[in-house]
Amino acid sequence: TVAMDVAINCCWSELAAMQPVAGNRQQASLLLQTISSCGSVGNVKPEVVEEGLSTLLLCGVDDVLSLSSVVSRNCDLAELSQSLQDSLLHYLLAHVASAEPPTEPLYLSADLISSVQGGPPQKVLEELLGPAGPLLSILSSPASEDVQRACLRCVAVCGSALRPGSLAPDHALLQELVRLLARACRDLHCKLLLSVLRALRSVLVRTEGLGTCPLLPSLLTCLKGQLLCGLAWDATALPSPAETPKSRVARKPRPPRQTVPPAMTSSDSEVSEGEAPSLAPPQPRIRQAVHSCLQAVFESLDKQTVVKYWLSFLPDGPRLPHSPPSLLTCVLKDPAPKCRRAAACVLLCLLEGSKPYLAPAHDKVAAAQPFTPYSLVLGAVVHELHSSLLPAVAMETNAGVRVQLIKCLAALVANAPYHQLKAGHLSQITCTLQEASATRDTDVHVACLTCVGAVLSISTPLKEPTQWLQSHQPPWVLQHCTSLLQSPGSQSPLQTEALQVLTALIKFHFTTVWFWWNEIMDLYLNHLSTFPSHTQLHVLKFLEEFSRSLSATLEAKAVVVWQRLLEGPLAALLRDSCAHTLCAQAFGVLSTVGAKVFQALPSHCQVLALSLPLSFSRDSSVHRSVRASAVRVLGVFVSFSCLAEDSSFLVDCHSVLLQCVACSCQQVCLQASWALGNLTETLSLSPLLSPLYPPLLEAVAAGLREKEKVGCNLVRASGNILRTITEEVLRTCVSSVEKICVHLCKSTSSGSMKLRWNACYACHGALSNAAFVSSCASSVDQLLAALCSAVVECKNFKVRTNAALAVATPLLYTPDQFVRVWCAVCRALLLSEQLTDFSEYKLSVLLRSKLCWAWFHLLSVLTQEALDAVEEACDRPALAGQHISDYVGSLLREVSPWCVCAGPALCWYHSTGACR
Repeated sequence: TVAMDVAINCCWSELAAMQPVAGNRQQASLLLQTISSCGSVGNVKPEVVEEGLSTLLLCGVDDVLSLSSVVSRNCDLAELSQSLQDSLLHYLLAHVASAEPPTEPLYLSADLISSVQGGPPQKVLEELLGPAGPLLSILSSPASEDVQRACLRCVAVCGSALRPGSLAPDHALLQELVRLLARACRDLHCKLLLSVLRALRSVLVRTEGLGTCPLLPSLLTCLKGQLLCGLAWDATALPSPAETPKSRVARKPRPPRQTVPPAMTSSDSEVSEGEAPSLAPPQPRIRQAVHSCLQAVFESLDKQTVVKYWLSFLPDGPRLPHSPPSLLTCVLKDPAPKCRRAAACVLLCLLEGSKPYLAPAHDKVAAAQPFTPYSLVLGAVVHELHSSLLPAVAMETNAGVRVQLIKCLAALVANAPYHQLKAGHLSQITCTLQEASATRDTDVHVACLTCVGAVLSISTPLKEPTQWLQSHQPPWVLQHCTSLLQSPGSQSPLQTEALQVLTALIKFHFTTVWFWWNEIMDLYLNHLSTFPSHTQLHVLKFLEEFSRSLSATLEAKAVVVWQRLLEGPLAALLRDSCAHTLCAQAFGVLSTVGAKVFQALPSHCQVLALSLPLSFSRDSSVHRSVRASAVRVLGVFVSFSCLAEDSSFLVDCHSVLLQCVACSCQQVCLQASWALGNLTETLSLSPLLSPLYPPLLEAVAAGLREKEKVGCNLVRASGNILRTITEEVLRTCVSSVEKICVHLCKSTSSGSMKLRWNACYACHGALSNAAFVSSCASSVDQLLAALCSAVVECKNFKVRTNAALAVATPLLYTPDQFVRVWCAVCRALLLSEQLTDFSEYKLSVLLRSKLCWAWFHLLSVLTQEALDAVEEACDRPALAGQHISDYVGSLLREVSPWCVCAGPALCWYHSTGACR
């Protein structure tokens, strides 16, 4: 052995000293074969080995098997230089197809790809996995199982290194993997099946648009067939006994698992940490890999496509001895905890975001029907989910699995329509959670509180949560959460979740627990400063919801609470701008004080509540989140009727908001634009403050031109100003008004639907101002033209409705304006019945109603000159006549004031014969 070590050292030293040229290829190959036949490196220095490997690669030796053997047995890939790793990987990929067998080069390539820092270039990976790449060529050839497993290992590593969305759903590699999966499932090759599943998962998570894959049904069928691979219950998913392979028939069936057996046999349980993976049976790992693939598939599909496969993986009826396996079967009966946990993860993926698709579900069976409605099938699925998850949560002993099951239960509670289901589900859930929360495991306890929060957050009024809360005095959840908050030994996650549960309790069930509001406030106010900062954030969120609920129901008590807040810890948080997250949330709490509660506060509390947001809004050095929250508080306060007459406060807000709306920070600017909209509404009620309009108009015009994201709020502000502006003010800011009108015209036909809606409403406000209509004739023409275009061409019914309201606003039209509006209203009525989505039917009815109002308004201001202009422009002036007659009967009661005005004009209109 000493002589062998000396020989190996000599070979490596000679390779390191050799010139890396093609002429030395033969000599380098002989040295490589010598090293390969000797075995390990011995005591050769790593830098000598690295230089020798570089020489072998540069000389172009073609003995890829010997090189792979030497590198695999003698090198630590992580210690090789980056350049050598890249060179070695390119060499292996170039020669792997010519190696016979390519098993070791493939494994080495996979290890190299894993060890390359940052991963190989994406182009290299895409070429390696592409249709002309060596991996697909090996997989599609009749190679041995060992070669295919090595190739699949390389595919799995390459797929993990790819960017998401790199593969198309019709990629040849995905098709080949699905073919291999079907063959492995048919032939029951466990090791090959496991390798295929691992490679398939890495490819699935990198595939974009999987829903369009033509092989998706076949893939899901194969995966469903292996849900209970190796267990006695998978007999229903396999061929009939006559067609079952002998090896499968000879397997002794194992006793059914009720929940978690006290002692699992090693063949069905997971590998212990000290056990070598090679000695473990592959079936549990296959089942776990199947669940991982299903999770990857369902996470990449849109929810509408996922729902189509629900009935393939979830039962819609009671479990029978010969029922096909489902995910619930895996959750209840798989003996391996990791497999049960993986099955619960797949179930959670199916349930999350399913609320709109579960909305029709009900379980109220009517009389005999010729078919089973889909809504009843969904109701049966929801019932079976409850019937399986509740006992599973109660009897599961593995903490990790139990946490995942409770998460599934929480997702089910958040999405199921309990108001359409039979009573009893929520009572069973709360009972199960109340028992499960007695555990010492923190994760399970946190999951139970999360699920309790989901039960309390159901917005539809239900009897069961209220009855559960009233069954104990005080309610168990209130007592339990407050004890967690008061206990010094409670961990931070528990306290955070308890705060969130109490927030849901206050938000949705305040009338049930209001009797204990004083004790709750004492707890929060006494412990607000003692909680850690991340817990204080949730405390402030609770206070925000508590203040909102208390102000709406118990105003007198709300005044006491707010006085304690402003004289206590909340004031300290409001002044501490260094803790910007807490300070911003504290301003969020301050914004929930109602106008009546604010008016009833002592004067020193009012001064504090007004001065702090004004101060922080002016200070550009504070954090942007704090400044934005302070600006939002000002936006709330300027809407208070008790402050509408406080001219000094309004002037201060005017100055601060003009400064903030020009801020470069988008967050501050957005809140300032919203506050400006509220300020302009208040100023419209105070004619004495009209001198504030010119700088406002100038700021709004500049903001509309430069800041698109705040356009919705600024458009609303401009409408408020133009609705009440006087001729005297108009003469001082003609330029700004014209710029605003140009932007309003543009906004009615472009941008988001909210921006268009606000623009049409702003036009309505401007056209209702007689001073604006008489002083800005050209702008009025532009606005009416834009509105006429919107009422006819816009696809959104809400925008068209507001445009119809706006075109019928002026009390005086020029003949050209009248013709344009008349034709637009008639044309819009003809197009109003064209529906592409039946859900918009009510909106279309509202649009026709507003158009009829507009028609009555036009009749009320009709003149002979306008009628002549209409007859000249239109062959049939009364294009809307039939539509009007359809709605006149229903509109007479609603539009009686208009009918009084339009009555004489309508009679005269008919007498002229124009309606014919």
